[in-house]
Amino acid sequence: MIGAQIGEDRLTLYGSFTSSSSYKPMLYLALAGLPFSFRTVNLKTGVQNSPEYLARVRHSARFRKMHDEVIAEFRPRAEAALSFVDKTVTDRPFLLGDACTVADIGCWGRMVFMAEGGFEIGNWPHLEAWAGRLKAMPGFALPYDLIPSKDREFPAAPHYRSS
Repeated sequence: MIGAQIGEDRLTLYGSFTSSSSYKPMLYLALAGLPFSFRTVNLKTGVQNSPEYLARVRHSARFRKMHDEVIAEFRPRAEAALSFVDKTVTDRPFLLGDACTVADIGCWGRMVFMAEGGFEIGNWPHLEAWAGRLKAMPGFALPYDLIPSKDREFPAAPHYRSS
């Protein structure tokens, strides 16, 4: 459940401003009210190839323009996934029941960018309502509002944490 204490030590998250893989753990930490540090990894300048970065990670991501044929092949799969989530949250507030879990954050962390992929959330009304419930949670923020473009410290938010 969100808000469970991890410990008193501050976590350090390394990430990129445009990365959904950075957004998902940041959103969890923000919703849980946990303090953390964010350190920017600028993939556009090739920092992912530096010895310091390679000592932290197993792989690096590259931004590439996809061919239209590839997009056409994956679009029906994406629509099926969105329909699956829409159906799943038809009769319950979150993916696994009454409370937000990491499953919701993981799915939302990708779906938040659906408009950039040409998908209209209004086509899935239960998905849209689920997104509204996530957005109403204390500590929620959209990726470009949460992920800083440079290093930043995030304080604890005690009013979000569970007792």
